[in-house]
Amino acid sequence: MNYDTLSELNHKQVYPIGAMNVVSGAYSEIGLNFSHAFKTEREHKISLGINAKLLLGHEAVYIDNKTPTTFYKNRDSLWVQGGDIELGFATGYDLNKNYKAGIQGLGFAFDLGMSYLFPSNDNQKPYSVKLGVSLLDIGFINFNKNAEAHALQFTDVRDFLNNAYKGNTAQVSMARTISYQGFDDSMYTLQSNSFRIGSPTSLHIQADFNVVRNVFINVNFTRRISLMARQFQRSNSIILTPRVEYKWFEVGTPLSLIEDQLFGLGMYMRFGPLTVGSEQLNAWLIKQSTLQSGDVYLSLRVFPFKTKKTAHSRTNGRSKTNDYGCYKF
Repeated sequence: MNYDTLSELNHKQVYPIGAMNVVSGAYSEIGLNFSHAFKTEREHKISLGINAKLLLGHEAVYIDNKTPTTFYKNRDSLWVQGGDIELGFATGYDLNKNYKAGIQGLGFAFDLGMSYLFPSNDNQKPYSVKLGVSLLDIGFINFNKNAEAHALQFTDVRDFLNNAYKGNTAQVSMARTISYQGFDDSMYTLQSNSFRIGSPTSLHIQADFNVVRNVFINVNFTRRISLMARQFQRSNSIILTPRVEYKWFEVGTPLSLIEDQLFGLGMYMRFGPLTVGSEQLNAWLIKQSTLQSGDVYLSLRVFPFKTKKTAHSRTNGRSKTNDYGCYKF
């Protein structure tokens, strides 16, 4: 939170803590996809789809400081003036500082999507324009294993001794210490052994233009939607990506604006089913006094099932067979 350690703070200088809401965690998901495509009278193609997902919550922590407050250093203690704080955690750490990975909660979520494809009069182009809109990650995870939710409310000045927290690495022991120091009872702040966190719901709108053969421009607009007080958040973004695409090779250069203020220059390359790239290539190439963001991604598409083939047709006097999802020379 951009504060120094207690030993480096100025004695009895008042420091402010603003209102804030922090949610962090780790989860995995298992999903099923259902989709259907049909054509209009003008050969325009509409596709509808839904993903139903089971969410497996592994770790979570949240801190909700509802009102601004202040604190100052008095010898080896922090003196906090009033507080209205909610915090919670679900973790594999126990009071003995041992860690055991596992599933601390389950949840459900679903995605809804639709795309509209305008066909091209040019046989060399798969389509002219493809438009899409989707709502992603509408759901939540209920953490109810190795989980605790706490609330701290006071209006006077409370003394929190720094030495009491040395050596504490587990959230459980930290919460017990805070409760005991603030309220003379290690279980006073405990409200529940479960809590709920919303999945990162967001709205996506995109358009993909096939400019000329093998050259495309994609525009992607993402906006997060807050449905719960405690919720994982997806970044707001606007991304423009020109790309050159062949069956066995593809390269693109995404230009992004993250959270309406952070500019990113990226690049990705695809070799058959393997894709590697970064949305923030400038973070790797340009030295920054303060790192704002950075990423790298890799994906591998595997096709374990037999590919579908259409019947042979005649195109410009030549026989043509359409393959779906199969990379071959």
